[in-house]
This record gives sequence, structure tokens and C-alpha cells, in this order.
Amino acid sequence: MCGPIPIIMGVVTAGLGIAQQAASYQQAQLATEYENANMRQQFDVQTMQAEIARTEEDRRAEARDREIAQNDLLAALSAGNKVAQANLQLMQEREALGQQAREKAKEALQAKGQVKALGRAGAVDDLLLADVRRTLDQYDFATGRQLAFSGMQTQEAKRGIAAEQASRMASLSAYAKQTILSPVEPIYKPKPSSTPYLIGGASSIMSGVSMGMSTAGAIKQGGGNPGKWNPWAT
Repeated sequence: MCGPIPIIMGVVTAGLGIAQQAASYQQAQLATEYENANMRQQFDVQTMQAEIARTEEDRRAEARDREIAQNDLLAALSAGNKVAQANLQLMQEREALGQQAREKAKEALQAKGQVKALGRAGAVDDLLLADVRRTLDQYDFATGRQLAFSGMQTQEAKRGIAAEQASRMASLSAYAKQTILSPVEPIYKPKPSSTPYLIGGASSIMSGVSMGMSTAGAIKQGGGNPGKWNPWAT
């Protein structure tokens, strides 16, 4: 009978192998969990950065919209003031020309009155009256032309004001927001399969059995005397 030594050697060998396989399996699980956690953390950071970038793009677009609205308002106010000034200037010119026309008409009436006050009749008086009328008509014609010219100038000024307003409004364009793509979620590593480690454990058991059998054979060869058996020589 070989005794308990072969059994102990086999059990120890098998136990060490199984423990080593269990430790390796646990280490593989921890490594996979750590790698997946690291990838998940990087994905969360990238997602947060994308959201911050989108918020910043929205803020810039809103700021530009406010700037455009303010610019358009100021352009409209400036154009309105310039149009009002042009209209006022035209009214003042018309009023001045009207006043001059009234003065000329008054002078013409006075001249007619002076001619008629002479109480004479004849070609000379008729020529004087005709000259007064011709002078007044010429002045009315010149005044009308000047009024028309002033009106045309005012219209041209208004068109220039409108063009200036349009140019000022077109000087700012809407902010073109950049497209911020969402990060692609990584493909996480699956949990390690226990099959290779179970196979390794079974192999350790077989190794333990083999070790026990080898030990038993060595003891037999030594005549059953454990003192003559050197396990490290087998």
C-alpha cells in the first residue's frame, strides 16, 4: 500500500492548478471590466464635449441674430432720419420758392397798378403790361423747374438712402453653425468565457492524477520506503 502521499501530491497539484486557473479567470474579468469602464468614461467625456460645443454654437448663432436685429434697427432709424431730413429740406425749398413767387406776383400786381394808374391807353401801356406778364410767366416757369429739380434730387437722395440701408443690413450675415457630430459609442469587450479556464482546471485535475500515479509508482520502485523516494527526481 502506497499510503496517503500520492493522493496528497495529486490533490495539491490539482488544487494549485485549479487555483491558478481561477485567479487567471478573475484577472481576465477585472481586466475586461477595467477596459470597458475606461472606454465608457472616454465616451461620456466625448459626449459631454459635443454637447458643450453644440451649446457654444447655439450661443454664437443667437448672439449674431441679436447683432443683426440691432444692426437692421439702427440702419432703419438712420435711413428714416435721412429721409425725414430730405423731405424737410424739400419742403423748405418749396416754401422759399413759394414765398418768392408770391413776392413776384405782388410786384407784378403793383406794376400793373402803376401802369393802370397812369390812366393812359395805347400801345405803350399794353407793352408795359405784357412785359409784366412775361416777366411773371418766366419767373413761374423757372420756379416750377427748380421745384421739379429739387423733387428729383430728393427722390435720388431717397434711393441712395435706401441703397445705403440695404448695404448696411447686408453687411452682417447669419452665423453658420458648425455641425457637431455625436461620438460613436465604443464596442465593449464581452466578458471572458469561463470555458478555457474550466478546461484548464480539468487539465490541472488530470495533472494531479498523473502526479499521484507517478508518485505512487516511484514509491513502489523504492520498495515502499518513503525515505528512499525523492519526489523531485521523478
